[in-house]
Amino acid sequence: FAVSFVSVLVSAYLGRILFYALVIPTTMPGGFFWKNDKFKEHAIETGLSDMPQMGIMADRHHKFDVKALVNVIKQTTFKEVFMQIKSIVRGG
Repeated sequence: FAVSFVSVLVSAYLGRILFYALVIPTTMPGGFFWKNDKFKEHAIETGLSDMPQMGIMADRHHKFDVKALVNVIKQTTFKEVFMQIKSIVRGG
């Protein structure tokens, strides 16, 4: 059983190495490097930036609205705050 487990683990590890070494550079040269502007542009154009696992955020920044934050704080009850914190801690 242990040999099978190690074999599967090594196979998965080598598969991931081959993916990053062979597939990504051939589909988008230099695409596996962080802060690659051409890959970022490509990801935004093709919709890849919508997937969080890609690690690319489209430039969707906007001015922070302090008034809206204060309004939400005023409207939120203590019970709702507690429920939100509880759901964050529990992961659900």
